[in-house]
Amino acid sequence: MDSNQLFEQIKEKQSFLCVGLDTDLSKIPQHLLKEEDPIFAFNKAIAKMYELTGQIGRSNAAIADRRIAIQTLAQLMAPITPHLAEEIWAKTGGKGLIAQISWPKADPAELVDDTITLPIQVNGKRRAEIQVAADADKADIEAMALNHPSILPYLDGKLPKKLIIVPGRIINVVV
Repeated sequence: MDSNQLFEQIKEKQSFLCVGLDTDLSKIPQHLLKEEDPIFAFNKAIAKMYELTGQIGRSNAAIADRRIAIQTLAQLMAPITPHLAEEIWAKTGGKGLIAQISWPKADPAELVDDTITLPIQVNGKRRAEIQVAADADKADIEAMALNHPSILPYLDGKLPKKLIIVPGRIINVVV
């Protein structure tokens, strides 16, 4: 679906069935709006906006939710690409100029992630990733990593020489 088709659907107010991406659509902008990051780090901002664009494109959420997500994306784009942001704002039914709209506020409750994704490296090469609870202890993470189907062939039934777990970041297995 290209952007013109999406804008036409928004105008016609067609509805979509929600598939569960609504929470993702609300969480991505929240991470961009954290008050701890007062300076818009350019590369990080572009990457997160690209991620939000992908989430919106894959979402089957209600058209009203998608419009809000697209308008939020336009607001986030405004400091970097003001002309494109104004065009998106106008096509999605935004009132006035986007430059005059107040910056979206982050909801602290939406910033809390229940689970995190940890990549698993074997001998320095990324081989898999696992989803773990944000408060999981090292023993649980170690068990999940060593029993992952993609990691078992590298272990070949043996224990690793070294296992390095950096909480919240990465798991390194040295075979």
